[in-house]
Amino acid sequence: MPAVIKSVPEDFVVKERILLDAGSSGPYSYYMLRKRGYSTQKAVESVARAFRKKLKYINFAGNKDKYAVTEQHISILHGPARDLDLGDIKLTFLGRGRERINLGSAEGNDFEITVRNIERRPKPPECVPNYFDSQRFGRKENNHIAGKLIVTGKYKEACSLIPETRERLKENPNDFVGALRSLPKRVLRLYPHAYQSFLWNSVASEYIAGFRHWSLELPFGTLRFPEERIASISVPVPGYTTTIPDSVIGNISRKVLSEERISLNDFRQKTFPEFDLRGGERSLLASVSNLAIGRLEEDELNPGMKKCRISFSLGSGSYATVVIRAMFRDAASGGSALHGE
Repeated sequence: MPAVIKSVPEDFVVKERILLDAGSSGPYSYYMLRKRGYSTQKAVESVARAFRKKLKYINFAGNKDKYAVTEQHISILHGPARDLDLGDIKLTFLGRGRERINLGSAEGNDFEITVRNIERRPKPPECVPNYFDSQRFGRKENNHIAGKLIVTGKYKEACSLIPETRERLKENPNDFVGALRSLPKRVLRLYPHAYQSFLWNSVASEYIAGFRHWSLELPFGTLRFPEERIASISVPVPGYTTTIPDSVIGNISRKVLSEERISLNDFRQKTFPEFDLRGGERSLLASVSNLAIGRLEEDELNPGMKKCRISFSLGSGSYATVVIRAMFRDAASGGSALHGE
């Protein structure tokens, strides 16, 4: 039987770390957003309706898990100086400032995760690859496929994978670009970014294949985990400004791009210039700090089995579920694949 996380939202607690210069003046209002069982996007949509604000005026540093209890910060242009209680969505007003919160503004996140349906206490992993996990690829774990179709200009095929475009297509059956543009910008960007993430995972996994490792087959690719300590290196994130180095990792990157029949120039989007798919670099390994593994306890949801509480901290952009995968080779969520948003 596999180890299980996220049986209930309280099994996965996330608290964002961010430096905010909150005072009494400035155009942006800052809030602590606490949510349970909501994706960040859906929670923000609820806040926008309650405050009668357009979504474009609400910003945050990153998406947090839906199947969890999370705390993160948001900024609202000219937002009201008051709290908000919508049940499983709560806002606490923190003050005002001159800078809005943007993607990547957070320093990182602290996690407290309860792993269920286990028989033994896990050991700390040798090292944790900095993979993008299932949350990046959506509930059906296929956002990267739609992303590739968008990047390569196959908008009709992309719309067939994105249900939210159907209403627009009923009115304009052949306006596939318009149907994609009908999505909120931050939602639409998820698809090409998921494809970049898929490519990065593929390169990192192929590199780790050169060391002693074990593998995990998932809908969005094969993730390999080292069984020995390896050094972290920079792995290119494909984009139109990415420079592929003359090295082992560079050779693997070129091989993956060739197999995908994609070029770096494909990421220079004329139809959707707002995607800004410049690429960059990402560390091969995630930096895991403050790791604490609790004692085994009786698992009240799985009689005869044990549970264990694990806490740790990660930098911005790293996935806690990858840490759990590295510690429990058979880790699952709800008895199957790890949930995405």
